[in-house]
Formats: sequence, C-alpha cells, structure tokens
Amino acid sequence: MIRDPNMPFSDLVNLDDAVAFEQKPDGHPTPPVPESLEEAGIASSMVEQLILKALYYQGEVVGRELARDLGLKFSLIEALIENMKRANLIGVKSSLGMGAISSKFMLTENGRDLAKEYIGQCAYSGKVPVPLAQYAEMVRLQKQRDGWLTMAALREAYKHMTVTDELLNAIGPAVNAGKSFLIYGQPGNGKTFLAEALFNVDETPIYVPYAIECQGMII
Repeated sequence: MIRDPNMPFSDLVNLDDAVAFEQKPDGHPTPPVPESLEEAGIASSMVEQLILKALYYQGEVVGRELARDLGLKFSLIEALIENMKRANLIGVKSSLGMGAISSKFMLTENGRDLAKEYIGQCAYSGKVPVPLAQYAEMVRLQKQRDGWLTMAALREAYKHMTVTDELLNAIGPAVNAGKSFLIYGQPGNGKTFLAEALFNVDETPIYVPYAIECQGMII
C-alpha cells in the first residue's frame, strides 16, 4: 500500500481512516507564573514548611535566593516571612538596606526545632510543588493532537538510518497513540538506535514539575 506522506497516522486498525479530534490551543502551552499563593494553589502552611526546611539545610539565605529556591516571586513569600519573624521562627542576620528581599535570614532555636519536626514528616526541600489538578491540566494541554505524526515527519526523523516503510508503518501508530510501547529484538539489532531517533520527531518543550502536591502530601 502506498500512503500519502502527509497523511496523519492514527491509532486505528485501519491507518487510512481519518478521525476528527479536538485540537489543542494554538501555540505551545506554557505554565503561568503565579502572582499569588492562591494562583499557585498551595496552602501557605506548606510554603512556610518549605521556607523553614530551606533555611535548616542551607543555614543562612538571602531573601531573593530563598524565593528563587522555592520557585516563587519574593512578593509571594514576603508576608509569610514577616509572620515567621514575629513568631520568632526566623531572624535577620544582616541586610543590604533594600528591604526583606536583600536581608539574610536564619533560623532561631524555635525555628530549627520546628524545621526538624517538619523534616521528620517529609524531608523534601526545594521548589514549591504543583497541585495535582494543575499538573493534570498541563499534561492535557501538552498532549499532541491526534494525527499529528505523518510519514514525512517520521522519514525526516529517521533520515540518518536505513529503514523500510513497513517499519515506519509499525512505529507511527505506536508513537501517535501517546502511550508506552515496547521495542523488542535480539541484542545489537538497533533497538536503542531506533528509539533514540524518535527524539528528532518533535522538539516541542515538555514541562515537568519538580514535585506534585496531592491531598497535602508532596510527591
């Protein structure tokens, strides 16, 4: 069978069937930068725990660097830091005179004890996690539309290899299905080389969070 090189693959049994699916939004989806903790979807108490753990592990941290380590704008954690200062959990060791963003923070004894307690419950320290619902929505937006892969695109990806149309007709539907698939064969017959060539099919960036929050737990 000769197929049009611009005809999209589908994961149907009959590769020549054309099926209309909902298209993803124009352009490449990009995670929005939260302007508030509400937009971030994370409870302030979890952010406070991450601040304490960051200071526990690092010792002394400047405000802007602390925000960078959490993956948030400093304006989103400034009020939390002030509350923690009033609660005698953190203190200011020094400042460059440009406000809290340039201050160097450290834990008090009370803050260190509380940080140890939080670390005993969850040792994760780093970027503020993304809520599971937001992650699921981003995955949906990043999913390729059905029929995005064409024979022409596959041939371009495998142009550095000698492959048959029969092999490409087997790979195409598997890739287009958007699910895991297995390439099997004898050792040394090119399975890895074949799989690595798929990186040439699409260079669209895929956004993956550092961590995910679900029901108050960090994954």
